[in-house]
Amino acid sequence: MHEHNHCYGQAQILAVYATNARCWSAPSIPGHLQHDWDLTTACSGDRQLNASLTAYLWSLASRERRQRTNLRNHVIIGAPWLYLLALDPVLLELPLTVTEQLTQASQPQSVATPTTPEGLLFFPTHDVDGEHAARRLATQVRELQSGPVTVALSNQDFQVPAIRRTYAAADFAQHNLGAIADDSGSPAPRYLSRLLTALRAHCQVAANATRCELLYAASLEKPVHVIDETTPWSRPLTDPKTATIFADAELGREFVLSPPKLRDVLEWSNRD
Repeated sequence: MHEHNHCYGQAQILAVYATNARCWSAPSIPGHLQHDWDLTTACSGDRQLNASLTAYLWSLASRERRQRTNLRNHVIIGAPWLYLLALDPVLLELPLTVTEQLTQASQPQSVATPTTPEGLLFFPTHDVDGEHAARRLATQVRELQSGPVTVALSNQDFQVPAIRRTYAAADFAQHNLGAIADDSGSPAPRYLSRLLTALRAHCQVAANATRCELLYAASLEKPVHVIDETTPWSRPLTDPKTATIFADAELGREFVLSPPKLRDVLEWSNRD
């Protein structure tokens, strides 16, 4: 299976949805599952696909962008994120043994969901500027939000003491987004499941670059802000009247399949 299909817990989400049962090791997907928003950068994995294999895309917009690069052999199924929203959360849980509880305790934990969402969840992109970008962004975010702020750091940035100190000095809570790749067979929550918990715990979401977390937030009808970047493609997300509509179109909500149809499209119908 293509390595991208193991990212973000996408394959597990689709397998649970398709079977309406717990599934900790997803069946192989015969092609490339779009793993990220391809608005500003082409989804790289399907560029190396064998011509006989299928690219499983999120939306009409993704298909049009792919066709402009003269690539074919694709099918639209909607984003795995939308299948996650349709799942019974109980199917993504499994009682843990004592050993598993100890192992999970050492892993990145989800933000606890309060009764009432509160504060701003901020997704920074630091690029090569690291600590210097963090200092500038912390100041800009504070201009937007004087109340509680949680900075959602990539696993890599979370390991950089200077970046963490900068956000701590601005009185930001810090959340480690954790590993992107699945821990196959593990009952620990996958990336998208952890992200959903974090988004639901906050009443606003911001980022300094156009990224898929903003789409996900808008699909939950959360107010979205783009800081430190002014681009035409970010504007629909920051307009409250169009943000959810735009997110649903980019995520492909109208193309979400029924469980039997999804099993057929992913060639899982003949599996036990």
